[in-house]
Amino acid sequence: MADLHELPIRSPSGPPERPRCGLYFAGHTPHYIQVRLCRQSPEEAWKRVIVMGVVGDVVVLADGEDLQSYRNHETAYLAWVVSQVGAEAELNTEYHALFLSPWPDEARSVFSMQAVDREPRPCTSAG
Repeated sequence: MADLHELPIRSPSGPPERPRCGLYFAGHTPHYIQVRLCRQSPEEAWKRVIVMGVVGDVVVLADGEDLQSYRNHETAYLAWVVSQVGAEAELNTEYHALFLSPWPDEARSVFSMQAVDREPRPCTSAG
């Protein structure tokens, strides 16, 4: 297994290229309805987490002393956003979405999370 890549404090370069993905499944592009439903979720559906790092397509989050792993198709971009705004985030456990805040680019700072034990689906081109 690859080493956990610690996230840089501040990235001097611009954002990495994002995948052109047309999937709205877990771990891929969040759908606007998913984001809207998250924002309407009750308080108990949210967890404050710390983004600890990435390994390939896996994001490692700390929930207190508990480490949790999720898959995401654009971990390089997620790591870059963390380098810009910090590692504190909110995880919506009902709709499996990670919100980084303060959000530098609104919806571009929301990431759909997939359970790490599920096989990832490959991205498909956004048409």
